[in-house]
Amino acid sequence: MADDHRPRINPRIARITCSRSGRGFDSRGFARPIGLCGCCPAPGKPLVVEYDLEAVELGPFDRSKGIWSYGELLPVLDPGPSFASDVGGTATVEIARWSRDLEITVLVKNEGNSPSGSFKDRGLAAGVAFGVACGASRETSPTVV
Repeated sequence: MADDHRPRINPRIARITCSRSGRGFDSRGFARPIGLCGCCPAPGKPLVVEYDLEAVELGPFDRSKGIWSYGELLPVLDPGPSFASDVGGTATVEIARWSRDLEITVLVKNEGNSPSGSFKDRGLAAGVAFGVACGASRETSPTVV
Protein backbone atom coordinates (compact mmCIF):
# COMPACT_ATOMS: atom_id res chain seq x y z
CA MET A 1 0.00 0.00 0.00
CA ALA A 2 1.30 3.40 -0.94
CA ASP A 3 1.16 5.00 2.49
CA ASP A 4 2.72 2.00 4.34
CA HIS A 5 -0.32 1.81 6.59
CA ARG A 6 -1.29 -1.72 7.56
CA PRO A 7 -4.99 -2.19 8.25
CA ARG A 8 -6.10 -4.26 11.21
CA ILE A 9 -8.60 -7.09 11.48
CA ASN A 10 -12.00 -5.93 12.68
CA PRO A 11 -12.41 -7.05 16.31
CA ARG A 12 -16.20 -7.04 15.86
CA ILE A 13 -16.02 -10.25 13.81
CA ALA A 14 -18.02 -12.64 15.97
CA ARG A 15 -17.63 -15.84 13.97
CA ILE A 16 -16.80 -17.30 10.59
CA THR A 17 -18.71 -20.27 9.22
CA CYS A 18 -18.81 -22.44 6.11
CA SER A 19 -21.69 -21.30 3.90
CA ARG A 20 -22.67 -24.91 3.23
CA SER A 21 -21.98 -26.95 6.37
CA GLY A 22 -22.21 -24.23 9.00
CA ARG A 23 -18.92 -25.42 10.54
CA GLY A 24 -17.22 -22.67 12.49
CA PHE A 25 -13.67 -21.44 11.93
CA ASP A 26 -11.37 -19.43 14.19
CA SER A 27 -12.23 -15.76 13.82
CA ARG A 28 -9.23 -14.42 15.73
CA GLY A 29 -5.52 -14.23 15.05
CA PHE A 30 -5.49 -14.65 11.29
CA ALA A 31 -2.03 -15.85 10.31
CA ARG A 32 -2.85 -15.85 6.61
CA PRO A 33 -5.73 -14.77 4.41
CA ILE A 34 -8.78 -17.00 4.53
CA GLY A 35 -10.74 -18.00 1.48
CA LEU A 36 -12.77 -21.13 0.99
CA CYS A 37 -13.52 -23.62 3.75
CA GLY A 38 -11.50 -26.78 4.19
CA CYS A 39 -14.43 -28.86 5.41
CA CYS A 40 -16.15 -29.39 2.05
CA PRO A 41 -14.76 -31.22 -0.99
CA ALA A 42 -12.19 -29.21 -2.96
CA PRO A 43 -12.11 -26.43 -3.72
CA GLY A 44 -14.33 -25.71 -0.69
CA LYS A 45 -17.23 -23.32 -0.16
CA PRO A 46 -17.24 -19.59 0.62
CA LEU A 47 -16.99 -18.54 4.25
CA VAL A 48 -19.58 -16.31 5.93
CA VAL A 49 -18.34 -13.56 8.26
CA GLU A 50 -20.73 -12.62 11.06
CA TYR A 51 -20.32 -9.51 13.18
CA ASP A 52 -21.22 -8.67 16.77
CA LEU A 53 -23.84 -6.13 15.71
CA GLU A 54 -24.41 -4.92 19.27
CA ALA A 55 -20.80 -3.68 19.32
CA VAL A 56 -21.04 -1.88 15.96
CA GLU A 57 -21.39 1.89 16.01
CA LEU A 58 -22.11 3.37 12.60
CA GLY A 59 -22.01 7.09 12.10
CA PRO A 60 -23.18 9.10 9.13
CA PHE A 61 -21.67 8.26 5.75
CA ASP A 62 -18.48 10.23 5.05
CA ARG A 63 -17.96 10.46 1.28
CA SER A 64 -14.24 11.18 1.72
CA LYS A 65 -13.79 7.71 3.30
CA GLY A 66 -15.73 5.81 0.63
CA ILE A 67 -16.64 2.29 1.77
CA TRP A 68 -14.47 2.69 4.87
CA SER A 69 -17.19 4.92 6.28
CA TYR A 70 -18.87 1.55 6.97
CA GLY A 71 -15.65 0.01 8.27
CA GLU A 72 -17.28 -1.43 11.37
CA LEU A 73 -19.13 -3.83 9.06
CA LEU A 74 -16.09 -4.74 6.96
CA PRO A 75 -13.42 -7.32 7.81
CA VAL A 76 -10.71 -4.69 8.32
CA LEU A 77 -10.44 -1.33 10.03
CA ASP A 78 -8.20 1.65 9.32
CA PRO A 79 -6.85 0.79 5.87
CA GLY A 80 -5.21 4.21 5.59
CA PRO A 81 -6.42 7.46 4.08
CA SER A 82 -5.19 6.76 0.55
CA PHE A 83 -6.44 3.19 0.22
CA ALA A 84 -9.48 2.93 -2.04
CA SER A 85 -11.10 6.07 -0.65
CA ASP A 86 -12.70 6.54 -4.08
CA VAL A 87 -14.58 3.22 -3.80
CA GLY A 88 -18.18 3.40 -2.61
CA GLY A 89 -20.43 6.36 -2.21
CA THR A 90 -21.85 5.94 -5.70
CA ALA A 91 -25.00 7.89 -6.35
CA THR A 92 -28.47 6.45 -6.02
CA VAL A 93 -30.79 7.18 -8.92
CA GLU A 94 -34.56 6.95 -8.81
CA ILE A 95 -36.15 4.78 -11.48
CA ALA A 96 -39.25 6.89 -12.09
CA ARG A 97 -41.23 4.35 -14.13
CA TRP A 98 -40.72 1.53 -11.61
CA SER A 99 -41.49 3.92 -8.76
CA ARG A 100 -44.73 4.95 -10.43
CA ASP A 101 -45.74 1.40 -11.46
CA LEU A 102 -44.97 -0.11 -8.04
CA GLU A 103 -46.20 2.92 -6.08
CA ILE A 104 -42.98 3.03 -4.06
CA THR A 105 -39.71 4.89 -4.51
CA VAL A 106 -37.26 2.62 -6.34
CA LEU A 107 -33.62 3.65 -6.07
CA VAL A 108 -30.65 1.92 -7.71
CA LYS A 109 -26.92 2.45 -7.28
CA ASN A 110 -25.09 3.93 -10.26
CA GLU A 111 -22.00 1.72 -10.20
CA GLY A 112 -20.78 3.27 -13.45
CA ASN A 113 -19.21 5.97 -11.26
CA SER A 114 -16.99 3.45 -9.43
CA PRO A 115 -13.26 3.67 -10.26
CA SER A 116 -13.45 0.70 -12.65
CA GLY A 117 -17.13 1.16 -13.45
CA SER A 118 -18.03 -2.04 -11.60
CA PHE A 119 -19.75 -3.10 -8.38
CA LYS A 120 -16.73 -5.39 -7.90
CA ASP A 121 -14.63 -2.46 -6.66
CA ARG A 122 -16.09 -2.68 -3.15
CA GLY A 123 -15.40 -6.37 -2.63
CA LEU A 124 -11.97 -6.16 -4.21
CA ALA A 125 -10.96 -3.19 -2.04
CA ALA A 126 -12.10 -4.99 1.13
CA GLY A 127 -10.45 -8.25 0.03
CA VAL A 128 -7.10 -6.62 -0.74
CA ALA A 129 -7.15 -4.73 2.57
CA PHE A 130 -7.98 -7.96 4.42
CA GLY A 131 -5.09 -9.72 2.70
CA VAL A 132 -2.70 -6.96 3.70
CA ALA A 133 -3.99 -7.08 7.29
CA CYS A 134 -3.29 -10.83 7.30
CA GLY A 135 0.25 -10.27 6.05
CA ALA A 136 -0.11 -11.06 2.36
CA SER A 137 2.65 -9.63 0.19
CA ARG A 138 0.89 -10.36 -3.12
CA GLU A 139 -2.61 -11.13 -4.32
CA THR A 140 -4.42 -12.41 -7.37
CA SER A 141 -7.97 -12.01 -8.55
CA PRO A 142 -10.05 -14.65 -10.34
CA THR A 143 -11.79 -12.02 -12.50
CA VAL A 144 -10.87 -8.83 -14.24
CA VAL A 145 -12.53 -5.78 -12.76
